[in-house]
Amino acid sequence: MGVWESGVFESDYALDVLGTWIQRIISEITEAFKNLTEDNFDEDEILANVDILATLFDHYKIYPDLEMKEVERWKSEYLSLYDNISQDPDDVEYVNKRREMVTTTFDKLHHTLDEVIKHTKKL
Repeated sequence: MGVWESGVFESDYALDVLGTWIQRIISEITEAFKNLTEDNFDEDEILANVDILATLFDHYKIYPDLEMKEVERWKSEYLSLYDNISQDPDDVEYVNKRREMVTTTFDKLHHTLDEVIKHTKKL
């Protein structure tokens, strides 16, 4: 294998580096979900990592070690907990906008992952 073109990610080593970063992000999301409770709801860490992951998948078209079902579980679990703790009647507009953004962020990852899988199967 080795190097096959002159681009940054057209070598085995460079793809290994990228894969390591992607796996690290997946692991951080997984760990964050293990510790996610109503008392420990660090939503920014999860959402930032989900968005970064979607962006990397979209840009590099790399096939990740991540199942669609896992992304669906993350979204479901996150939104369930969000709905339980976000019942502020004084700020319904913010709560609804934030929920929409959360949904969009997870949907972006799901869609991008689906596209990468389809693209990879064509190769």
